[in-house]
Amino acid sequence: MFSCCYVASLLLGAFLLYCRRKIYDEYNDEVVELKKKETKLISRLLEGKAPDADFDPYAPYVDWFKWDGSKHPLSNAPEPKRRFTRSQSEDKMVVRYCRAIRKGLIKFDEPKEEPSVYLLWGDESNSNEKSGHLAYIPAPKPKLPGHEESYNPSKEYIPTQEEINAYQLMFEEDRPKFIPKRVEFEAGTLKLGQGNLRRGGTEAKPSKVAFNRSNQTLGACCNS
Repeated sequence: MFSCCYVASLLLGAFLLYCRRKIYDEYNDEVVELKKKETKLISRLLEGKAPDADFDPYAPYVDWFKWDGSKHPLSNAPEPKRRFTRSQSEDKMVVRYCRAIRKGLIKFDEPKEEPSVYLLWGDESNSNEKSGHLAYIPAPKPKLPGHEESYNPSKEYIPTQEEINAYQLMFEEDRPKFIPKRVEFEAGTLKLGQGNLRRGGTEAKPSKVAFNRSNQTLGACCNS
């Protein structure tokens, strides 16, 4: 025979299960007992599933429209006028902006008037406004020295005596600025420390060359 505690526990469990299926209907003012089908439907809704158990959410798509031989879109109606006109809310916003501009609440940046003339030879170092013209023109770079200006150039770069005499008949601006020369070393003298730049001699006009170099350095410092 079952004990009284065991029977009481079974009755209590059955009573609780019976109470779970009862809800209070406020509209009809009565207690309704839910059926098993209805409880399953509620549990499926709570789990985020479809109410019907036979519903397939991943069923293949069925295209009900027949596309064979279709030449025109589904809707060939003309564009409505409301797509080209402002709505009421947009009209109110435009009026609000116009009133704010008239009252001075909204201000726009005025375009700066650029001067049509500028100081060609004047000093603009103190002026805050930068002009649109080119402020710095670099000096022309001299030609880099080639093989003919070497202290011991090859024979093909050395002019003959006839060519040197022909230079004297030319105008001064057409004459070459530099005539290359070759330092001839005696046979057997090319020893350590002898066949070097000290044998080549100095420039023809060293003072003039130094003066021109100093002018070029001074001009570069002024331009920078």
